[in-house]
Amino acid sequence: MGLERLKNHKGQFSTRSEVKNAVKQHIEYKSLNQSEKDILMYLQACALRYYGVCTVLRQTIAEKLSISVSTVARGLRTLRREEIIQTYATRRKNYRGGSGANIIEILPFNEPTLEQKETKDTSSNTSDDTTHTTTLSCVNPTSPMIFEGLQQLVIFFNCFNIKHTLLDTGKHSTDENWRSAFTRARQRTGLSPETLDLFCLLSSDAKEAHNRLGMLYRAKKMVSIQRNSLLLLEEMDRSVFQTLKKVIATCKTSVIRHLDNYLYRTFVNLFQAQVDNSITKTRSKYLEKIRGFYENPSFYKNTNSPDSDTKDLEDLRDYYLGDSREGVQA
Repeated sequence: MGLERLKNHKGQFSTRSEVKNAVKQHIEYKSLNQSEKDILMYLQACALRYYGVCTVLRQTIAEKLSISVSTVARGLRTLRREEIIQTYATRRKNYRGGSGANIIEILPFNEPTLEQKETKDTSSNTSDDTTHTTTLSCVNPTSPMIFEGLQQLVIFFNCFNIKHTLLDTGKHSTDENWRSAFTRARQRTGLSPETLDLFCLLSSDAKEAHNRLGMLYRAKKMVSIQRNSLLLLEEMDRSVFQTLKKVIATCKTSVIRHLDNYLYRTFVNLFQAQVDNSITKTRSKYLEKIRGFYENPSFYKNTNSPDSDTKDLEDLRDYYLGDSREGVQA
């Protein structure tokens, strides 16, 4: 963390309450989005020991807040532009690999002066007061040629009879569009549309749903290689559907910090259980054959099965049950 450098850096606060009040005023009066507020609150938590001064990597902030590193970089730039924090460049090459972190200082809240408020208001209103002179101002709209041209344009656009435009499209219809497109594009993956809809419910956009569907494939591949078994999604669609329903129910009732890790671990456990069940069924089937062969060996010898099958059953009988009849009836 480079705490030895923070001891020599003097901040602008003397108590922790001053740091908390300054951060509270910044959040209340500055125009910040939710990610920028979360970054500022995390910096406040890191800066309580040295009263407004801390050192932390962008990667650490991204992992703790479950956001991307680029989002953290944009948030820090916004906080510097709004004069909420100040960064001191102290990054240096680390001997163990990687690089160090800069010193970040939280600045006290300064209320804007009356002159700054007036200049901001006048700058926002200048665009409304100015008159725009274009070439259309010198055109006489009452001339018959211009009027006929405008009338033809109106008739041309009315022929399309467009009722729904992008301005009329709400967020819910946009979500329905990408969800339906995501489901249609993956009809041949072995999963039913109902299962794909659950992937969409767990995601905020198509890219996130695609990544979480890829987790299912990666978990299946890993278990198939480790257990040397064949897994088919067509046969496990119902199990995947029930697993996703349980994950959604868990998300509604409790807080999951890392949903991707939890989802991947759940898929791995699902495929491991599927392999164990198939092994148990195969063993039970062979045990039934061995019991039948031990009780009525003439039935297997009189059938059209080759002698090799009968010999295999004898070997399996000796391996699993031995020569005693008590083990068969147990």
